[in-house]
Amino acid sequence: MFRCLEAVRDSVEYLSIDSSRQSGNFDSVVRSIVCTPLSILEGLGLKGFHLPTKLMPESEHLNCRFLRLDRMTITSALWLLSACPRLQEMGICVENSGRHVEDFDTDVVELSCLRECAIEAKGGNFEKLLMAMRAPKLHTLKCQVQFGDQFATQQVHQQDYQQFSTTLRSFASTSGYTLQALSLTNLPLYFFPEILAGFPSLRSFQYLEHDYDGYLESSSALRLLRTMNAKRLCPHLEELVRHGSYSVEDMMELEQFILERSTPNIHNALCPIRRLRLGDDNSHPHGYPVLSTEELRTCAEVQKRIAELVDEIVIGKLALHKSTLKWVPSTGGGDWLQTWECVFQYHCRSVF
Repeated sequence: MFRCLEAVRDSVEYLSIDSSRQSGNFDSVVRSIVCTPLSILEGLGLKGFHLPTKLMPESEHLNCRFLRLDRMTITSALWLLSACPRLQEMGICVENSGRHVEDFDTDVVELSCLRECAIEAKGGNFEKLLMAMRAPKLHTLKCQVQFGDQFATQQVHQQDYQQFSTTLRSFASTSGYTLQALSLTNLPLYFFPEILAGFPSLRSFQYLEHDYDGYLESSSALRLLRTMNAKRLCPHLEELVRHGSYSVEDMMELEQFILERSTPNIHNALCPIRRLRLGDDNSHPHGYPVLSTEELRTCAEVQKRIAELVDEIVIGKLALHKSTLKWVPSTGGGDWLQTWECVFQYHCRSVF
């Protein structure tokens, strides 16, 4: 295996390596491979590696434009990021096992070319990673956050949520005026307004309508949409991607939200929603349907009215072709500003 990697090091553009079944000295071998500034390598995927020291002298850099790091510590990830100034897209799933000491001590990592970033990590690791990065041209940020022990008290969870919200708002001070697309998962909806207030240029917002414990937050969802319009949050928003179950009330509130933004009003100055995507996962966490047949019929009627207010509506993987009123398969693309997959699925598909 080692000889094979050495042989292809200078001839491949995209390389993905999994350390799950490799020997203990595999880290050092991979380190020697990625520390080749003259390599034509543009896309690199590493799973389960630990890079204990800086990769190379500061004067030398990798050519990587696409990076996917799975089960890697914050320290290792930042060492690698600091060597990739040309990076355009990255996805990071941070290791939470605590096997390695986190001792990263360097200047802030400047990622002047970074356009798309997907992160899956615990709240504390999220803070360390985001606060160590500067990405002034960031277009898309996808966050799938994990919060500590599920058996922790509500007060502890509230503190974790608040810290994450504060971290995102702080990060917004460096990228909030360029960010176009934001995706948030595993955060209670009532924290969304204060986060969204930090990203005034946002044109696309994707969220999951469940709280950390997986229960529906219908009342919070209603307040979220009303607050967004009342406080004129995300005035340039034109695309909404919503995952999770929904009720008739949720659909009617969504219709009202879109209608208010579609109605010309010099006082609001809000852009209309042009593209809407609803998840097709409208079932209870234990598997049985949430809505009765009559409620499903009512939701369908509301969705028809919503379709008249937007340029494009997608439910699950089906898009309504408005000229023929037929449902056709759709996976996004085209005018959509961000993909519909979760954080790591998104990055794996877009880069490799």
